[in-house]
Amino acid sequence: MILTRSHLKSRLVSISAPTLSFDHVFVLVECNSEMFLLGCTYTPPSSSVHVYLEHCQVVEELRLRFPLAHLVLLGDYNLTTAVWSTLDEVGMVVECSSSDAPAFRVCESFNGLGLTQVNSLPNNHGNFLDLLFTDIPDIVTHVAIDNLLQNNFHHNAFCFDIPLNNSVEFVSDDIVIYDYSKCNLQELKLFLGRVNWSSVFSHVDINENVAAFNEILLTGISLFTPEKLIRPSNFPRWFSYDLKRLTFEKKKAHAQFKRTGLDSDYRNFSTLRAQCKFFSDQCYKAYLERTNQHLKSNPRYFWKFSEESRKVSGFPKSMFFNDITCSSLQETADLFGQYFSDVYRDSDQPIP
Repeated sequence: MILTRSHLKSRLVSISAPTLSFDHVFVLVECNSEMFLLGCTYTPPSSSVHVYLEHCQVVEELRLRFPLAHLVLLGDYNLTTAVWSTLDEVGMVVECSSSDAPAFRVCESFNGLGLTQVNSLPNNHGNFLDLLFTDIPDIVTHVAIDNLLQNNFHHNAFCFDIPLNNSVEFVSDDIVIYDYSKCNLQELKLFLGRVNWSSVFSHVDINENVAAFNEILLTGISLFTPEKLIRPSNFPRWFSYDLKRLTFEKKKAHAQFKRTGLDSDYRNFSTLRAQCKFFSDQCYKAYLERTNQHLKSNPRYFWKFSEESRKVSGFPKSMFFNDITCSSLQETADLFGQYFSDVYRDSDQPIP
């Protein structure tokens, strides 16, 4: 599974020849002027060399389709005896117990693509089952602190950062409005009193009179009414004040532990994380109960709840189909036409 932030331009990449020998998923992510092809795969234990060759073929085909994208391949390859390293003169090398091990085939194929294996964290048995192949230099793996799943003897969660040439540009959702409660009404009245309204309404066309009136009124409002910034909350609607405060404390404790690495800081962070989870569940249950009560008396709360539950509103800025990207309205319409073209009728056929 690969999850991406909603502000990043990403899409699922289709495989021309899907296989049932192993599980994989690929996502293309665009960040500013850079592209990243992220792949996640799982190879069953004791798989034959043909399964690994099939995986290598898929990766090679994707490299040809997206030659400008950086490759980041992550997954459980189940190559239990393989020991990976990198030599400046040769590139990626691997040592195995058998000369015909699939790891040699993977190493040979990925070396040709300019990839190296950068995960340096073995599992509890000292083996490297989870591998990270990439063509991005200076990627370093770290032990994950906040895991989605519990670690076990075979797999330990790790994290890594992908360096970017340019900082990510975030789209601001801030809204600037007039704060009418602080409007200087006295100055606004004086401003409007100095207007020659007979001259303003001298136009024959009523629309011109309305436009002139609106322009003067809006000018007065902009001169004597301060603006205020409305910044949408990053927290869900059901977060209480105490839960928000606790979340900030948890983030501070997390940053403190990453700086020091002390066990005491980790225990503090772990305690706050558990408290956040407990109160989050409590707040969400209370929110659902309040919503259910309102639904009985006011059906509008159903649509309000439905709108708040949506992750994204409106239409995306860009759409994709068959490796074609479009952003303008005309291109989008043409792409929809291409998608539904198989149900079109030929123009020379009679319409019943």
